[in-house]
Amino acid sequence: EQLEMMQAGEFSNADMFGYMLRSAFQDRRRHLEWECHLIDSKLPQILAPVDRDLLSHWLTRHGWPRAFMSSH
Repeated sequence: EQLEMMQAGEFSNADMFGYMLRSAFQDRRRHLEWECHLIDSKLPQILAPVDRDLLSHWLTRHGWPRAFMSSH
């Protein structure tokens, strides 16, 4: 609703909107961290060495902060 109000030019409470966005991004970040932790611990056991190298290269090329596969 707040996004629709902002789009229509009826935006009224910047503090509340900022709090809402911070909360949404924090929840999303927490969820992604959990997924990455779960996946990071399993991929080295599942992928062949050549596949780990390809994934590490792809992650690095696409600007991912983690190149977790290269050390395993």
